[in-house]
Amino acid sequence: MARYEHLPIYKSALDMTVHFERLVAGFSRYHKYTLGTELREASRAVLMQVVRANNASSGVVRRAAQQERQLLL
Repeated sequence: MARYEHLPIYKSALDMTVHFERLVAGFSRYHKYTLGTELREASRAVLMQVVRANNASSGVVRRAAQQERQLLL
């Protein structure tokens, strides 16, 4: 199984995700559930794409979906 935690792009994407989570926490209720939801989902999608791309290059494509579910929990 390919490791992705050590990749600089993964670390940057994770930092971005954490930043958006903190940023959205300060939004008003209306923006938190509209724009905030979109920002959080998009940042998580970037993380998933990094994991998927890293696994695809090492031939472990099937486990990518399982790892995505674990990351989102």
